[in-house]
Amino acid sequence: MPINYPGPYAFELFYIVTGLQHTFNVNCAAVGSPTPGTSLTTIDLQTIGGSTVKADTAISTLWGHIRPIFNTGVTVAGVNFWKYPTPGSKARIFISALSASLPAGSSGGATNPSHGLTMSFRTALGGILKLELLETVNTQQTITTLAANAAGTAYERIAAYAISTAGWMLAADDSFPIAPYHLSGGQDEATFKARNR
Repeated sequence: MPINYPGPYAFELFYIVTGLQHTFNVNCAAVGSPTPGTSLTTIDLQTIGGSTVKADTAISTLWGHIRPIFNTGVTVAGVNFWKYPTPGSKARIFISALSASLPAGSSGGATNPSHGLTMSFRTALGGILKLELLETVNTQQTITTLAANAAGTAYERIAAYAISTAGWMLAADDSFPIAPYHLSGGQDEATFKARNR
């Protein structure tokens, strides 16, 4: 099985759930070649529809779709933006950090400790894009079909955004998601160990 590498650019979002920090990573394609220190407010990302979106707007909008599945006590500690200059390598160069603060989670539901949630999508090149989130309010322990519906559940709204013309997230095969696939949940062993060791 081939090894998938991050990039060509990626966001690294840090969020804190009841004292434990987690990392959410998502790939993207920046227009041009932003240099270290370039503000996210001036970096353009390629969208599925062929237009561009400012990097700060992109990550803020994505988090706006995700925060409804996190308890109100979940906070964002920061967002970094990285360039992966060498295909087939995990070596990276720091480009920028988000200067604005992102809001806390917005769900009144209880956090599900040590739980992992994965949203997967089929990509234009036949691969899989996975969005992996830890300790949300989700309690799912099975694999179900994920649908896209801009007026549906929080998960369906995330899926609708991901595959819309405004979507900008890239899979590890460097192509855009084209269809939602699965929603799966269960205990995340690494998080369980971190909480209970």
